Amino acid sequence: MPRVKRMKVLLKIAGTRPSEIENFTNSLAAILRTRGAKISGPIRLPTKSLYLSVRKSPCGEGTPTYDFFQLKIHKRLIVAELTSRDLVYLVGVSVPRDIWTEIRLKHK
Repeated sequence: MPRVKRMKVLLKIAGTRPSEIENFTNSLAAILRTRGAKISGPIRLPTKSLYLSVRKSPCGEGTPTYDFFQLKIHKRLIVAELTSRDLVYLVGVSVPRDIWTEIRLKHK
């Protein structure tokens, strides 16, 4: 039986809702483990917070009052050693609406 060639893949997953990200990454990791892939993760990466302060008055007159908004982007990382069949399966997985994914191949 020939040896199957595996490649190292980095999956970076980001979104604004932490519960959706946790569910998606845990299910994805479980599916890849059942397919026989070696996986470490999902690893939690630091949350990025974006702050925006906006002036309430459109004309600029009056007292300087502001509105403050904040957007938090939560990130997860999955490092896996996949075969080419697993990689084709991974590319075909449907991703929920508010989640962004990035797949990087690392050469050994």
